[in-house]
Amino acid sequence: MIPYINLTQMDDNCLLLDVTTIITLISDTTHRPNELIESFTKYIATSKDDRYYDKIKSITEEIMDELANPLYPKLMKVLEGKKLYTVQEAYDRIFNEMQLIMNVNEHKRFIELTKRLTIIKADISERFQKLDANRWKKSNRSIFGTADKLKVKMLTGNRKAVVTVLDGNKFDMDIIVHRSRDLVGNRILEQVGKLNDNIDK
Repeated sequence: MIPYINLTQMDDNCLLLDVTTIITLISDTTHRPNELIESFTKYIATSKDDRYYDKIKSITEEIMDELANPLYPKLMKVLEGKKLYTVQEAYDRIFNEMQLIMNVNEHKRFIELTKRLTIIKADISERFQKLDANRWKKSNRSIFGTADKLKVKMLTGNRKAVVTVLDGNKFDMDIIVHRSRDLVGNRILEQVGKLNDNIDK
């Protein structure tokens, strides 16, 4: 049963999390950068012809960024003492699509995070309902539109959407924007491991 949240229940102590924030909170890039950096940098130095190269290069840059300027502790400080919410569409997107990508550690973190999350039915504001649906994923439209209608602070790593909302549409919303992270997943870990096994022989 999806709980309905009354406007009076949403206050300054509430945070609405979008898909990018949830992924950032559970990703290996934010939890294991020291463990991963050596094998990932070795991979991108020797595997430019591999079909996974661009994706692994992007994740490596995120790992390096986390080591240079840790995002995770900053996010945890923002979340401290807050009541955390997300909309059903965002949860479904992660559960149905991205859960297949997660590695074991990321999946465990996702399950732990859901214990703190209250999943609510989307309640999209009228002005978000009028936006071009072809340019907005269902989960993004739901989370931004619900945050707008309930006048609740939201947390997102989707900078492009925020620029569209705040600068393009001139909507006045309370949004905290953070750097985003990707899921590492099993396939990437296996690919990096395979290459490094060959190098070390």
